[in-house]
Amino acid sequence: MKKFGVLCPVFSLPSKYGIGDFGQAAYDFVDFLHDEGYNLWEVLPLGKVNGTSPYSCLLVHGFDEMFVDLDDLVGRGLLTMAECERAQSTLFGQVDYLNKSKKEELFALAYDRADDKLLAKLQAFARANTYFIDYGYMMVLEKVYNASTWQQTPKKLWKRTSKDGAAFYKSHRKDIYRYVFYQYILSEQWKKLKAYAKAKRVEIVGDLPIYCDKSSLDVFINPEYFKLDKSYMPYVTGGCPSTHGEMAQDWGLCIYNWPKIKQDNYEYMVKRLTTPLNKYDYLRLDHFAGLVEYWENSHTSQPSGIKKGGGEKLFEKVTNLVYAKRFLIEDLYMPGDCPRVKEKFGLRGMSMMQYGFDTDQNNPHLPANVRRDCIYYLGNHDNNTFMGFLKSRSQEQIEQIKQRLASNVTSLEELQKDALNALAKSPSQMVVVQIQDLMMLDEKYRTNIPGVGGLSWTFRLDPSYEDKIKWHLCHK
Repeated sequence: MKKFGVLCPVFSLPSKYGIGDFGQAAYDFVDFLHDEGYNLWEVLPLGKVNGTSPYSCLLVHGFDEMFVDLDDLVGRGLLTMAECERAQSTLFGQVDYLNKSKKEELFALAYDRADDKLLAKLQAFARANTYFIDYGYMMVLEKVYNASTWQQTPKKLWKRTSKDGAAFYKSHRKDIYRYVFYQYILSEQWKKLKAYAKAKRVEIVGDLPIYCDKSSLDVFINPEYFKLDKSYMPYVTGGCPSTHGEMAQDWGLCIYNWPKIKQDNYEYMVKRLTTPLNKYDYLRLDHFAGLVEYWENSHTSQPSGIKKGGGEKLFEKVTNLVYAKRFLIEDLYMPGDCPRVKEKFGLRGMSMMQYGFDTDQNNPHLPANVRRDCIYYLGNHDNNTFMGFLKSRSQEQIEQIKQRLASNVTSLEELQKDALNALAKSPSQMVVVQIQDLMMLDEKYRTNIPGVGGLSWTFRLDPSYEDKIKWHLCHK
């Protein structure tokens, strides 16, 4: 059965606290999807971020505290409505990241009010999720030493299980468990939201960032699995050479130490790829090439270039544990061995209609040419909105697009409707469209402009977004 979906980051939902979260606006969005016949919700990464980019992740297997549903904490008797009202945002039209600290202050207050029954549940959660104890340990370590990253703290304290680390843990246990509490509450709220979505026949498409920030928990507890210098800083970083006419990119994120990962039987990487499937129905693997044969930006005298990753051996182990079709791979850049690995394991790739109009009628991104087992977009979070894309085209290019879509309309809005219809009728069995494209918003409303951080990740829906939808992929 063909599946229709909408890409909308959680942070873009119209929460009264200025940042979309796991509260009522998320349930309303699930209702919207269900009522309009959609059965997929693509959410982007939900882990704690360094800054605003969800792909610069500090806690990949957890949640960012900004997603907390404060009203749920009121319902639990941990906060009052009056306290939460003071945290409501007056900023409209974009995400109010300045309000993040207000939400976290209230979250901390809720922890201070936890009763013995709740603390007992927290202890059980911590025993089953020691990863979050390490998270709390790292965060408190940085706070105590007024450090912006863990690399600036005493090295003798980096291992929680060492003699010095155990002493630090014991003396700061309550503060460490504050962060475990955050993850416990967020996990409970997410489980409830996901169960609601399941009851509404809406499946969640999650997203796994390819690399880790140097300040991340993964690099803190597993430094041996990353290419770091003696100061535990990356001497090579992840990125991508120029593709699809776009500039080469250096994301400044840590590259994996594949020889060490292989030596340890890929255990770390298998866990990294499979653990998120406990939270999602499908998992998009960001920049698939980074797991197979990837681009490495060198910051030494050694040249940048293509390097070998985990490849076939990694995916043999992963697909022995989970069904390969639960992965959706970002395969727009596929050097070397990447296509073969994709085909061997039957991994579902993706296509972008925006990339379909720059060559001939055999372009694989055109509606008639996409594969049945791909996920098909007009464009995703890194692309312009489709209306912005159309507005940036010359009249000659617009005529070419109309020809490719067999369209004879006169307005750009009608042309976008034809593009949406072509997306829906394509051979692909999974089609997803950005919420902005259903509203036919232009380039001012795009989610991300790669390499331009200050203008990215700020799009926020108007509370009356349902009234502003101009077209749908599916019709009941």
